[in-house]
Amino acid sequence: MASLIYLIGGIFYLISSIVAFSRGHPNRWLILALNIAFGGTGIGWLGCLVWALHAVHITTDPEGSHGSESGLNLVANDPVRIAFDPAPPTSIVHR
Repeated sequence: MASLIYLIGGIFYLISSIVAFSRGHPNRWLILALNIAFGGTGIGWLGCLVWALHAVHITTDPEGSHGSESGLNLVANDPVRIAFDPAPPTSIVHR
């Protein structure tokens, strides 16, 4: 009975790491390390869970994802490059 309680507690403790690995999060190993180190504080556990659930953009671009797959990227989303085409000038006639 005690081993079942420990198993359920361990799964609950590592739920953020389980979510990160199941989603293929690019920072899953860092989430696991932080979960193990700081998960017992409550705030560390919640922070890892939020990070694991955060939307992640993984691109299929052969040049890479421009930053979301390496390092400590707290936002974890790639910046969206937007082309801005200014409107052609309009002529205003004052009379």
